[in-house]
Amino acid sequence: MKKKQIIIFIISFVLIVGVVAIISINNTNWVEGEEYLYTKAINYVVNDVEKVSDYKDKQDYQVFTDYLMYGIEKQDTKRYVYMWILYEEYYVQDNKLILGSGASMPYKFTFENENVIKCVTAEDGSRFEPSIREMFPDDIENLPLEDSLSPLSLTPQIESYYSYLPSTEIHYADNEE
Repeated sequence: MKKKQIIIFIISFVLIVGVVAIISINNTNWVEGEEYLYTKAINYVVNDVEKVSDYKDKQDYQVFTDYLMYGIEKQDTKRYVYMWILYEEYYVQDNKLILGSGASMPYKFTFENENVIKCVTAEDGSRFEPSIREMFPDDIENLPLEDSLSPLSLTPQIESYYSYLPSTEIHYADNEE
């Protein structure tokens, strides 16, 4: 009789531990209804780019963005916003469209009281994948790795905005004539 009780106890214990493990693994603190934080994150990046830009005083300077949203996580008083952001800055010189600079990479933003208090980006080269795994939660860390060749595009925005130019062919700031 005692063998049966021990077996039942062991099975019960294993089941309880398994259920608790599954709940803790799946118990992420993902939030919905706070998508406005993506816009705040984009504005943070654009403002950051504009602050240090060598081109911001050029004619018809603009920063364009496209992005992928991976999720918003809440822990205590902080919210973490996970994204992939593509940005490029453009201006006009001699009636030509010039690309100043740009980047495309994964981001992790830390928000507190509706403000960005920290922004982390993935590292380059051999540290790219490990840095993503460090900055993203386990349940979404593969998303930016799968999206590294994502079809984000700024072309429609750029062509629409600069449609007044004779051509929206892109020239590069380093190769200005």
